[in-house]
Amino acid sequence: MIYQKLSEMAAVMGIVLVALAYLAIRGWRSRSASQSKLIAELPGGFEAGDAKQVSDLFYVVTTVAGAPLDRITRFGLGNRGKAKATLSAAGLILDRTGEESLFLEASAIKTVNTASATIGKAVERDGLVVVTWTNGTADFDTYLRVLNQEFRAQLLSEYAISTAKKVG
Repeated sequence: MIYQKLSEMAAVMGIVLVALAYLAIRGWRSRSASQSKLIAELPGGFEAGDAKQVSDLFYVVTTVAGAPLDRITRFGLGNRGKAKATLSAAGLILDRTGEESLFLEASAIKTVNTASATIGKAVERDGLVVVTWTNGTADFDTYLRVLNQEFRAQLLSEYAISTAKKVG
């Protein structure tokens, strides 16, 4: 009798978990589809030319500019992971592991700044590098965890860090 009740409860719990997982996936896909107006496609590729610097780093997330809790889910931009960054006169290339590369032309990069937190990630003061860029229709903030201090300094100086408005 008790085992039958436990089996029934386990079955109900299983159904509830499957339903919650389904709703979460459906919500993620719906959010991604609704963001197609903001970002219809990733910025196109370009040749890095003479790379000023290359570094391994952690890609954290891309959000709507000025809204560190508004994650962009299209094209895997909401997925955290390792990346290799190439900085050149042409711009910044983020070769993300398991995702499409993100090519940010120098003319599309508005500023590079620092932050302490964004959706799903909080670190020490100024521990994140925030690259603010535009795709012509909207502005975005891409958060990076750069451990190579030389690369971090080069990236911040390349795009004249704006201290007037700190994010996070």
